[in-house]
Amino acid sequence: MSSDARQGSGSGDYSVGPVKRALAVLSHIGESDDPIGLAEVSTALGIPKSTTYKYLQTLRDAGFVVQNDEDSYQLGPAVWRLNRGRHMWRVFQTLALPHLHALRDRFGETTAMVELNGLETRCIATAESPQRLRVGLPVGHRSAVHSTAGGKALLAYVPAQWQRMHTPLEMKPATPATITDFDVFTTELREVERRGWALEQGEDDAHTSAVAAPVLDRAGRSIVAITVIAPTTRLSSDRADTIGQALVATAAAIGEELGMVTRGAASPLG
Repeated sequence: MSSDARQGSGSGDYSVGPVKRALAVLSHIGESDDPIGLAEVSTALGIPKSTTYKYLQTLRDAGFVVQNDEDSYQLGPAVWRLNRGRHMWRVFQTLALPHLHALRDRFGETTAMVELNGLETRCIATAESPQRLRVGLPVGHRSAVHSTAGGKALLAYVPAQWQRMHTPLEMKPATPATITDFDVFTTELREVERRGWALEQGEDDAHTSAVAAPVLDRAGRSIVAITVIAPTTRLSSDRADTIGQALVATAAAIGEELGMVTRGAASPLG
């Protein structure tokens, strides 16, 4: 029998025990909606605490889990990046476009879906305003996460460790209105989480403003955000509130179509 045949025969000779156990640890954490501690993982999987700790630290260093202040663990950003292939984003685009078009037609403004990409947001689907004076947001466009409504909506619904990880150490101002202090920024994120939608007023471009709301996964973490962006002169406080509420409802509808059972926009993530 050839070596290729032996490798395809289902033999366990090629199985690496530590890798299997590390993946079991990762899977156990992923099955929990809440952060879980070392002792719980060790007991549930029958792995000594010292060994479990090594697996957890390795997974943490690779970004597959994050560790909070209470020494509990939950899934990290590397897990989501595994799913960010072309097929996944085609699914998002297919589901999102009818909703983006409906919002665009309702409010007459450019509407888009954005993802978190390092220290930036990236547009993955768009429905452009038909008005002569409009804000364009083409697919692939990138913006700083700390100066956009989409970035705020995305970061308001992830663990605190992710917020720091995806915010530049030097928060450079795009305009005089850009938030450049991380403590001020996190205060803004808490307000976004409380309200359910984010607002950006001349922070990325002096003449434009935007409203955004996140699509949440089963654990209440943001996957993508949908945003309406317009000239600042057409986005009054009352209109922003109306758009924000519409975005929250639309994001929930997209989540349902994705099979997500979310906890709602006010779910604390710590």
